[in-house]
Amino acid sequence: MPAVRSFALYAALAVFLDFLLQMSAFVALLSLDARRQDSSRCDVLCCVSVKNATRKKKSDGFLLPLMRDYYAPFLLHSTTRIIVVWTPPTSVI
Repeated sequence: MPAVRSFALYAALAVFLDFLLQMSAFVALLSLDARRQDSSRCDVLCCVSVKNATRKKKSDGFLLPLMRDYYAPFLLHSTTRIIVVWTPPTSVI
């Protein structure tokens, strides 16, 4: 089946190149955006700086306290760790 083999090779190459792009360009662009936000520059016109940038205090929202106070301690419990590690391999059998 040369068509399937050819497709698999192209797909593997595409996934590998996407991984490289995500690890290099995306992380670099995120760091540049963080620098822009720290220097109080606009989103679209990044060369324009705002003089009186007042930052609003952000609330934690709904999901952050839920994840921090309930979900993360549940996942980090020793019994849950064992279940999470052993469930996927045993579900294949």
